[in-house]
Amino acid sequence: MLIKDAQKTGLSRRAMLRGAAGVAVALPFLDAMTQTASAQAGTATKRYVVMFAGVSTGRDGGGTVLTPSALGRDYTLTRPLQGLGTQGVKNDVALVTNLTIGLSGAGARGRPWHSSSLGPLLSGRSAVNSEDRFSALGPTSDQVAIDAVGGAQRFRSLEYKVQASGYRDETSFKRIMSYRAGSGANEPITSTRVAYESLFTGFVPNDPVAEERARRELAKRRSVVDLVKGNATTLRGRLGRADNQRLDRHFDELRDLEERLNTIEPDVESACRQLDRVGGYNADPAIENTRDEELCRSFSANSPECNERVIGFAQESERARLMADLVHMAFVCDLTRVATVMLTHAQSFMNVSRIVASGVVTDAHELGHGTGSRDDHSDMVNWHVDNWAYLVRKLKDTADVSGTMLDHTALALVFEGGFGFDPEGNSNNVTHSSENMAVLLAGAGIAPGHHNGNGAHPAQGLLTALRAVGHTGALGDFTTPISLS
Repeated sequence: MLIKDAQKTGLSRRAMLRGAAGVAVALPFLDAMTQTASAQAGTATKRYVVMFAGVSTGRDGGGTVLTPSALGRDYTLTRPLQGLGTQGVKNDVALVTNLTIGLSGAGARGRPWHSSSLGPLLSGRSAVNSEDRFSALGPTSDQVAIDAVGGAQRFRSLEYKVQASGYRDETSFKRIMSYRAGSGANEPITSTRVAYESLFTGFVPNDPVAEERARRELAKRRSVVDLVKGNATTLRGRLGRADNQRLDRHFDELRDLEERLNTIEPDVESACRQLDRVGGYNADPAIENTRDEELCRSFSANSPECNERVIGFAQESERARLMADLVHMAFVCDLTRVATVMLTHAQSFMNVSRIVASGVVTDAHELGHGTGSRDDHSDMVNWHVDNWAYLVRKLKDTADVSGTMLDHTALALVFEGGFGFDPEGNSNNVTHSSENMAVLLAGAGIAPGHHNGNGAHPAQGLLTALRAVGHTGALGDFTTPISLS
């Protein structure tokens, strides 16, 4: 049966299939839903996504590595931007460079560098001293977006984080990119298993007996597709050929997600118990900790300084794809319309050896400070760009009420820093700088191409994305978006 009955002339946009053990699966957009009142009125759902890259666009002494030499649409992709070409979305993306977070005025940042960069970047408000975190600022752009695009979805917003651990630094503010005034910071879900099960297997009844049955089914790693199979067969009889093909694709994608989750997180018992800790800060895959070999070259092999330089990896490349797929599926099923994804922490100590072409054993943060090569740093920046562009492409390939989901979704990728002057160290040509920053934008009618931001604040780039999905107010200290033409 359908949890929410279909309207007389078609299916409700939020119709879901209930299956065994109280599990329910939301449906993708189907032609049968176009007969509902909202579709007849021609209203398309708007959505908003922000991803964060805990790296700078340049490295110490090496200049900016991301910025192309030409403006407009006919620019050549630099090495850090190759993911736009790999995913085939260059002509759908606006690259805005020459952005700055100042040391005074609107949206200013404070000191020290890693403590004060995320707040102004994501909220558009000033953080003038080292104690200013999100709690001292206003709501972040994702929470502002809810008022413009939100509705009666199951989730007001999703907050995910790909980097499975801080490795040698668990400072909380480095993993937070979503804050709502009055309710505080939104701790991101790190577990891909928890993220999946909270979306698709969290509809258990309040009856303790039924809930225990549901947990036993989940512990067996039963596919949610199998659990709703009977009612899916009944639904298929009401659908046309095109809708049945969409339903097949939807179920195939769900099965694929489940299989990939089982590969990353094979521990059945611990994963099942994590159902009680949705939103908790935990990592499912085994963490591979090692020492930063590049940094240890300046110390003796067994020195305390060397042993303290721990870096780690926990299948972040696979996890990044899974998180993007979960956001996509949540949008397809209209479970939420707003999401944030932190790809890496600010000052990220994630091991890059499996990401950069050279295989150098060091962390993302130290690549900006001279370890590895310029190409290594470019590859690390591109890892973030490629994972963001992957979601752009998925939305571009997904049909919506009119056009594609990308036509009605604004996406942004922001970076922790840029390249230039560092007032804290009183030095030039360094990565701890909020000069020469960049923002990538896509979707919702945003004009593609390489644009000169002329010193605007990165938060104004986020305001441009917010405008594209209907927000008419400010973002923090800013009321004027960046004009892209």
